[in-house]
Order: sequence, then C-alpha cells, then structure tokens
Amino acid sequence: MKTKKILLIITLIIISFVCFTDNTNVKADSNDNWVYETTIDGTMTINYTVAGRFGEYSQTAIDENGNHWRADGLRLSNTTSFDVPVKIAVKRNTAGKATYSMTVKTDSRWEMMNLCGASGASKDQWSWIIVNGNAYFDFTATGEHDLTGLEACDKTIDLTSKGCIFKVDKIYDNNPDWIIDEENWTTQKVNSITLKFTYPKIYTVSYYVRNENTDGSWGNYWLWYTEYHKYGDTYSTTGYKDDVEYQEVSASGTVDDDKTIYLDAYKKWYTIKYYVKNENVDGSWGDYWFWFETSYRYGSTYHTDGYGNDESGADNDIYSNFCIRGTVTGNKDWYIDAYRRRYALDLNMVYGDKKLCTNEEISPFFSFDVYINGKLTDENIADYWTELPYGTTYEFRNFRMKPGYVFGDNGSLSGTIEAKNNEAVAYVYDDYALAYYGGNGATGGQGNANGGNDYYVSYNIRYNYLNENGNASAMNNLFTKIGRAHV
Repeated sequence: MKTKKILLIITLIIISFVCFTDNTNVKADSNDNWVYETTIDGTMTINYTVAGRFGEYSQTAIDENGNHWRADGLRLSNTTSFDVPVKIAVKRNTAGKATYSMTVKTDSRWEMMNLCGASGASKDQWSWIIVNGNAYFDFTATGEHDLTGLEACDKTIDLTSKGCIFKVDKIYDNNPDWIIDEENWTTQKVNSITLKFTYPKIYTVSYYVRNENTDGSWGNYWLWYTEYHKYGDTYSTTGYKDDVEYQEVSASGTVDDDKTIYLDAYKKWYTIKYYVKNENVDGSWGDYWFWFETSYRYGSTYHTDGYGNDESGADNDIYSNFCIRGTVTGNKDWYIDAYRRRYALDLNMVYGDKKLCTNEEISPFFSFDVYINGKLTDENIADYWTELPYGTTYEFRNFRMKPGYVFGDNGSLSGTIEAKNNEAVAYVYDDYALAYYGGNGATGGQGNANGGNDYYVSYNIRYNYLNENGNASAMNNLFTKIGRAHV
C-alpha cells in the first residue's frame, strides 16, 4: 500500500466577537459609599489547544495488491493565543472594598491543514487535509477584592476554569478522491484564560479654611473636610452659605490629581445706624433724625457716646450724654432718646444777714406762685426746689408778704434755666414807717402807706438803721427834706 507523504501546514483563523454587560448604574448598598461605580477597559488573554489524528483513503488509487491507497496517523495540532478587549463594571470605596463584574461572549475560529502526497507521486497529485471549527467563550465573572490605600491597583484574575465549547465544523481533503475515514481528537483544551484590569485611583479633594478675626487678622488653616472622586469628576463646594458671621466661600474644578483647596472665610460686615430724637423744653419730643452710621465686622464690639465730652473736654450743657455698646451680630438701627439735662432751681430768702432755705424757715415771711414756661405750676407755696430741663423759663410771682415785712428783688426771681445750679433769692426787710411833715418827697422810699405820708424804709436806710442801733437822730442825716423822723 502506498502512503502519502505528509507536509503539515497549519493555518489559524480567529474570528472574535465580544459583548459585555455594563453595570455602571448598579447602585451599591447605602453602607458601601462607593466612590467609583463605573465601567473600565480590561483585557482577557485566552490560550487553547486542539489536536487529533486522522486517516483517509483514495477511492481510485489501488496498489498492486488491490488495496486502496491510505494515509493514516495524520497528526494535526493547533495552539491559539489571543487577546480580547472587555468592559468591566467596577466599584470601589475608601474602605478598601472593590468589586468587578463582566460578561464575555466571543468565539475563536481555527483551521488546521496537512499537505499529503503519496510516495512517488508527483506534486500535482498531493492534496490537503483540512480541519476547522470554533472555540466558543460565553461566561460571566464577578469578584471582590480588599485593596490597600487609594492608589490605582492592577489585578490579574485566572478564569481558566470558565472553559469554552469546541465545535468542529468540517474535516475534508481538498482532493475529493480522498475520503477521511478516521478521526481521533486527542486534545480540546483551554490552557488559560487570564483577565487583567486596573482598579482606578481614588482621588482626594481636601478643603482647608482659615477665618478672618474681628480685628482683620487671620487664624490658621484647618481641615474642613475631604471628598473622594474618580478621575475627571467635577468637584464643587460651597461653605458658609447664608451664614450670619462669614461670607460665602466656594471652589470648583476638575479632578486630575489629588487636590488641596485653601479657602479664606472673610467676616461679614454689618452697618450700625444711629437715629436720635431730642426732648424739648416742655417735655415733648421731636422726630428721630439720622445721626450717623458705621460698619463693622461680625463679632466686633462697638461703643458710641452721644452728647458726651466735646473737643474741649466739657459735657454738653443741653442734653444728657448716652452710651451705646454692643456686639455686631447683624445690621442694626439704634433709636436713641436724648433727654435734656436737668438743673436745679432753688428759691431761697435773705433776711438780715441770714439765708433761709427751708419751708419752715420761709413760710413765716411770705408765700408765692410759680410759673414754668409761662404756665402756673405751683400756687401759694413758701419754698421751691426742683430740677428743670435746660432752657426752661421760670418766674416767681405774686409774693404774699406777712405783716411786718417788705419784699425786695435782686433780679433773680425770673429767668431761663442754665447749666448750673440756678438760685432765685428774695430779700425781706422789716417794715418801718417814716413820717415827714409835709409828707411827700422822702428819698429812697420803696412804697407808701398812710395816704402818702409814711414811707417804707429802703434797703440802704434799713442797713444804716441797723448799724446805728436804731438811733433815730443818726438817721436824720440821711434825709434832706425834713429834719425829723419818727421810728
């Protein structure tokens, strides 16, 4: 029996189709706090082997013994290795937990060929034995990893056990005269399936804040908080929104590396306004009028004096000073009532060389009425002391003298309240009569009595009378019209 020479030529054709399941939108449990829930690229490297032994015979070629030519023990073998790009749904958190999930559907088409020729046959009598088929890969892979730190982490996963399905499509000789009648598959094996991918790095964005003090100085930066992002995220933060103390701070950008953001929190400024109304002399009030305004940082203390010391160091005479103190917590309007200063008004009496000041001391001599700002306020009283607003007008009228006394005024019994202790003094004298022959014309008299024939002694006469110890003859020298006086 003649046999073919065998020239082994193996041709491999791989046709791959890949599909994946995208789990990007799968949400983690609330306790996981995933930073990443996304789909990344990975590579699956597959290596498999198919091998077998085959035999065939010629339908027309017969040897001298009448046997058909045969070709037996034809060995065909093929080992294939190829990469498949895959999509992998990954999740990762800051606690080190990471998961992956993928589904792959792909096939690898293979073909093996042997060139066979009978001994002594010409080349044009040789033919090809051809075997082809597919390796089908269809499976899902999931897993979990514990990672350290936040950096990117490469992973290699052995998925060989997932295997594949081998299918032989056709075994034939390209010379139709040769019929393949033996096949023995010695190997249909997945040697390895290796998945490689990289868990992406978790990026940090840390926000530090420093706060302005009330005096305009600054405190130290302190860590506000840290966010965790994947590459390409947009980070954004807003702080002190609608805060009463600090102005709003904000920052935003794109994550392309770990970030440290420094924010300056300025104090808010607020305006303090002052409005004043003034007390009038009669105790009524004017309208509030705008005094001034000033601005301060939140938390500042302020202190404002009104009607206090002027540039000379003296107090304001008209209005009592007021003091406004506070701590700035927002805009504020102060409404201030400026009271008139009160000054004492005291009516006293001089009798002889004595000053009498009390009701008990004065009441034996006279009583009077009091008019304040032109209105009767007190009637038929003997003593008066009060405090009245600056600028008040006063008048003591209608002195009712007790018998035996006369009244003198030094001009202090009416006036306007000034910035001092205001004193009104009534002078009282004993009532002595001077009688003259011929009556009228006495010098220095303050009043008359007895139909014009008697005259009250003037202050100077009384003074001399007292100093002369009541010596009527000495008083005669004070008069020029009549030479005698009866006392």
